[in-house]
Amino acid sequence: MALTLQNSNLVWQKVRQLLNGASPAAQEAFRGLKVYFATQKKNPDLQLVSWTASGALAASGTGTMASSTGGVAGIAGTGTLYAVYAKHQGTGTTDAFFRVDDAINNVTGTAQAICGANLNATGDEFIWTNPNGTIFLVDLCVTSTTTFGGVTETTGVADTPHGFAILGA
Repeated sequence: MALTLQNSNLVWQKVRQLLNGASPAAQEAFRGLKVYFATQKKNPDLQLVSWTASGALAASGTGTMASSTGGVAGIAGTGTLYAVYAKHQGTGTTDAFFRVDDAINNVTGTAQAICGANLNATGDEFIWTNPNGTIFLVDLCVTSTTTFGGVTETTGVADTPHGFAILGA
């Protein structure tokens, strides 16, 4: 799916809802990004792409949690990534290496990692922001694997993080 931008105020309302239950540090990071966009970037139109752990597993076999090849919230083509939030809410014990790539999927061998973290314990959060944005040229691929840089996906909802990304043109 191509980018579908909307008024940033609608995106920030959704972000606030999705951060319900997040740590104060996560909430403050996104509040700061919102203020920066409003005061320094002329409130650009944005898109929010979210995924759930159970939805992520529906993409099993593609090597992605979210991509244009069958994932839950894939973005095909180019765009700018401004922020990512992911949280391990399950009680699983399998390693979960969360990663966002500029690629169709994580098995092509051409994935360019943008950001990521090891989210193993219940409540682990990952917050990544770039006020200037990081351009992705292929697709935005969100994945959770059992090894760092690997292609074997985590297989259970209890091991797979949920989250969202904020995108722009």
